[in-house]
Amino acid sequence: MKKLKALLCVLIALAMTLPLCGCWDMTEINRRTYVLGIGIDEDAPGRYSFTFQTADVAKDAKQPAKTTEIKSTALAPALREMDRACEYDTTLIHLSSVVLGDSVKQDDMGALLGYLFSSSNVRRQCIVAAADGDAAELLNMGGDSPPAMQIATMIEKNDDAIRQSENLTLSMLHTALAQGEGFVVYRISTAQQQSVSGSDAAGGLRIAGANVYDRAGFSGEMNSEETELARLFSSGQTSGIIAAANDDGKGFFYRVDRSECQTVCSIDEDDRLVYDIKVTVHCSLADWESGGGILPDTPEEREIARSLEGQLEKLLERSRGELGAAALGLDSAARCQHYRWYCENRSDFPRIFSNAKTNLTIVCKK
Repeated sequence: MKKLKALLCVLIALAMTLPLCGCWDMTEINRRTYVLGIGIDEDAPGRYSFTFQTADVAKDAKQPAKTTEIKSTALAPALREMDRACEYDTTLIHLSSVVLGDSVKQDDMGALLGYLFSSSNVRRQCIVAAADGDAAELLNMGGDSPPAMQIATMIEKNDDAIRQSENLTLSMLHTALAQGEGFVVYRISTAQQQSVSGSDAAGGLRIAGANVYDRAGFSGEMNSEETELARLFSSGQTSGIIAAANDDGKGFFYRVDRSECQTVCSIDEDDRLVYDIKVTVHCSLADWESGGGILPDTPEEREIARSLEGQLEKLLERSRGELGAAALGLDSAARCQHYRWYCENRSDFPRIFSNAKTNLTIVCKK
């Protein structure tokens, strides 16, 4: 009996050690295919070209990443084809960015974001961006680091001060769609030209503008200048250029050093939506028309504010008439400040916003 008890104790002890061997099914890092970026372009009506950028972890790899192009009718079968094409199993846990080509900007974003969001192995904090042309061209651009990671890093760094980059992730865009709101996707270009601000460029990449979506789909584009101005509707902007003129009509350019924005949303007695927006900009002189020589009289702060107010008013007018509230984040402002009212009027919000009243106050300090 004692021997039987001793044997049982030994067997139990051995059984308890089995869970400690947690690496029995481990896959080495160099035996996985890590997808860093996915580019999507239209190949033909109803058919797409998917560009998968993967990390090359081989010791003798000449490039940090390589791309594989697969043509399919949807992302799901393209991923299955990618699995068959690669030597090792593919994984999306390190996905940095999803890039939409210009040819697919008007496609069903809800279906794409929904599929990615529901996939268990997709990194939901990946950045969603648009290409100012073909996504494949963007991801095939050379460089010291994979373009998919460059895009994500540039956008995160660009909006780090105002913490807006989190609004451009797969998770937040999917949430916006689920709540019936719109969103903005930055448009990335490979053009080697001077960017609007120093913070919106990295290597051969730059932010060329933004694509705007409302609950119905694609609503329009903003150019690079409008994209910079749109950021002033959230606090903490640290880049951008303001153009102004002095009494003699000479042009001056001021760099945005810091900004604050206060937005108060209310409903008046006529059930009209009213926004009271105050933007305060701290700026410094960057350049003037002559480009050198003796510095002429600079514009007063009120002149700079008047110039900026005119630019922002035009953007507000375009948002009410074409782009929608998402271009300036004014739909989320209404939802946060009047949640019950917003939920009751969500389906009619685009029309309500088009008739909204905006009171804009600009203060510039140099």
